[in-house]
Amino acid sequence: SEEIVATPGLSVVIPGPGDLRRAYNGDSESVEAAIQRVLAACKDFQVPCGITAGIDDVVERLEQGFKMIIASDLATIETGREFLRSF
Repeated sequence: SEEIVATPGLSVVIPGPGDLRRAYNGDSESVEAAIQRVLAACKDFQVPCGITAGIDDVVERLEQGFKMIIASDLATIETGREFLRSF
């Protein structure tokens, strides 16, 4: 991952969890380890790293250092709707 992240001119790097799941035959520990390696390389080369995340994972991913979160519009809207109903 370092050689990819070191490419001049990158504005963001986004590891693909779905692609990684296929590459690692569904081994979730290996997938997460690969994602963390990409994130570490991004930090080393000061390239923003993005990730897809479910609404329940957004805070954790931001705390890990991801700078861009890609989430489902429908899930985000539904979460906002549930929040508004609580008032």
